[in-house]
Amino acid sequence: MIIKIAASDEATRKMMNMGIIFNNEIVIYSKVLPKFVSLQNAANVPKEDRLRIAECYGYLQEEPHEILLLEDLKVHGFGLMNRFQPLPKDYVKIILKEFAIFHSLSYALKSKEPTTYTTYEDKLIDVWTVMNDNPDSEKMFDGFGASVMSMFDNKEYRDLIKKAFSFYKRTYEKLKKYDSKSKHSVIHHGDAWTNNILFRTENSNPVECILIDYQISKNANPACDILYMIFSCTDGASRAEHFYEWLDYYHRELDKSLSYYGLKSNLVYPQDQLDADVRQYAKIYFVASLFVLNFLVRKTSEAADFKKQSEYEPDVNKIVESMSVSALSIETASLYKIRIEELICSCKEFGLL
Repeated sequence: MIIKIAASDEATRKMMNMGIIFNNEIVIYSKVLPKFVSLQNAANVPKEDRLRIAECYGYLQEEPHEILLLEDLKVHGFGLMNRFQPLPKDYVKIILKEFAIFHSLSYALKSKEPTTYTTYEDKLIDVWTVMNDNPDSEKMFDGFGASVMSMFDNKEYRDLIKKAFSFYKRTYEKLKKYDSKSKHSVIHHGDAWTNNILFRTENSNPVECILIDYQISKNANPACDILYMIFSCTDGASRAEHFYEWLDYYHRELDKSLSYYGLKSNLVYPQDQLDADVRQYAKIYFVASLFVLNFLVRKTSEAADFKKQSEYEPDVNKIVESMSVSALSIETASLYKIRIEELICSCKEFGLL
């Protein structure tokens, strides 16, 4: 099995919001996913269209000693992709199908047991809101934004990045309030980047995937998971060729999955609503992806150095410095810049910035 153990020292717990992220993951594995399994069982959903999950063997939620015991999925042939390489299009489609199944189960639960859904929604804590409320967060946020802008001589790119960061600061809490009242909201994964998705392949082709690490899960719009994954895990060439195809594929799979519960996508979450939400949330997840890419492109040694710095360094100025481009090797900074340039070009092409 996989044993996840929370850090117990106070500094690390505060910096990483340890109590919150373990709470969220325990809620997902102990409450939400078992309920989703029961919904699938009741609807006789065929195996190939079911949500694939790791079995939870037990947990302890007593702070600061949280523990989560999970099935080791490597036993079943699941493994990670190389985080330094963008995901191929077939892998993206496998993830989008999993999103569609996962999101459809929220709609099914809302339809059949709305009070239960609300209970789960209330138990999940928005980590980003907690971080935004931290007095040091604005300094860290602004410092990171300035560091990203410093990479570019192109004034247009600098202005687009600046406007996106400003939009995030003005709009995140407004969108969160909108999500809390929206009939389109679902329990979303919240952190679906390459290292949080396991794949099983046959003859080098992906046949299924499993989402792991539900620590940032919350009630949110379905487009949030889609944008976060596509912006963080794919390259510009794939997005240019497949972006709208991917959105259409997600919606077809959502409609298919909803049909098992007697629901229709044109009533629950229409295609035109998905398209509108992609535009509504794009700037937020453009900024979120800049943070993810900052860690995704780091070499193992650089990632370890940052982890050590962020966990044990209470000085916010030094944390900002460790997140800056200047803290990266020349090779890593170059890769980071390329990924950002590609993301900006994609968003411009699709009219999302």
